[in-house]
Amino acid sequence: MRFAPHHGIYAYERTNRKLKAAERRLRLDREKFPLFAEEIGESQPTPEELLAARARSFVTSQQNSRDRAARNWWQARAELRAIPDVILLQDDGTDLVERLFD
Repeated sequence: MRFAPHHGIYAYERTNRKLKAAERRLRLDREKFPLFAEEIGESQPTPEELLAARARSFVTSQQNSRDRAARNWWQARAELRAIPDVILLQDDGTDLVERLFD
């Protein structure tokens, strides 16, 4: 059993569609409370700032996910190594783990 590297690494792409969605979300947030629309608008980030924050969190999230997968893999390998050989060896002398993963 080998650790399979994550092949789905890709950068957060800032597209026109995402920009329009961010603009729409900010507009709907302002329209939700019309009496406070001006105050809400002042406290909101621009759509570009919103997408930049999403891009930063995307990179962090991707790395955290990869780190978690690696930790789980190492933990599973340690647990497999902790199983006594008596349990792992079959009557015919073959390794149970090899038979399971072949």
